[in-house]
Amino acid sequence: MVQHPIDSQSAREKRDLACRARRLAQRLTVDADRMKLIQFAAELDKAADSLERRSAAISLLPTAAPRIGSHSTHPTPDRGVTRGEVVVEYE
Repeated sequence: MVQHPIDSQSAREKRDLACRARRLAQRLTVDADRMKLIQFAAELDKAADSLERRSAAISLLPTAAPRIGSHSTHPTPDRGVTRGEVVVEYE
């Protein structure tokens, strides 16, 4: 599965910022400031999760629109007569 490059990069950047925020939070002496940074890191991780899910969903979409092919004829078992069918192909 190929992920959308912009979303994947943005998710990595958010995870990196979350990691930095957690490291910085460990150095703070004021509990309120530490908790704010930890909460900010959690929000960044949540945003990264969302980007990764969106990227995965985009990669599941078909890469080409269906193309309507020419009519092909196939014998029908009941009458032995041919009929036309539309063939849908993906590139």
